[in-house]
Amino acid sequence: MSLQKQLCRISIFLMGLMLPVIPQSSIAQQLELIEHDVVTISSIIPYADGVGSEFIRNECNWNTVMPALMVMQSRHTLASTDEDLAKVTGKKLFIRTSDIHVIGGSNFSGPKWIILQGELVDNGKLLGNFEFKRMTMGGKFTTCKTLDYISESLIRDILKWLKKPGM
Repeated sequence: MSLQKQLCRISIFLMGLMLPVIPQSSIAQQLELIEHDVVTISSIIPYADGVGSEFIRNECNWNTVMPALMVMQSRHTLASTDEDLAKVTGKKLFIRTSDIHVIGGSNFSGPKWIILQGELVDNGKLLGNFEFKRMTMGGKFTTCKTLDYISESLIRDILKWLKKPGM
């Protein structure tokens, strides 16, 4: 059981202790709903083959920070895992970086972008997919900070899409 699900169980248990007027069956239904609706993502957003320079892959951590921020901002609808996502059961969102172009130097070094592709799958059935591109002409003065900046917009795009996933 993921840490996210464990925290949900503990939260609902504590709610039951603080509000004894709520029937235990209602608490169990809430827990089942939360666990059913949780979508698992990888704790690392991988790069497609040939995408991203050696510097970006080795020095920048945007692709590990972004999933953690997504989970925090999702209000318990996402959980991350270090396991192979293909082996995880239930709803899962595969995200990968299909293109990235970032050079430090703020607006002096031209456009910077990240393109992410994703597939939402539930027990092998494709529920939806997306491709989001975010770019900036400005960004920050370092390559890694610019990636962090762009990924913040992508988080909002993905969380909004998850509310009504489509193809």
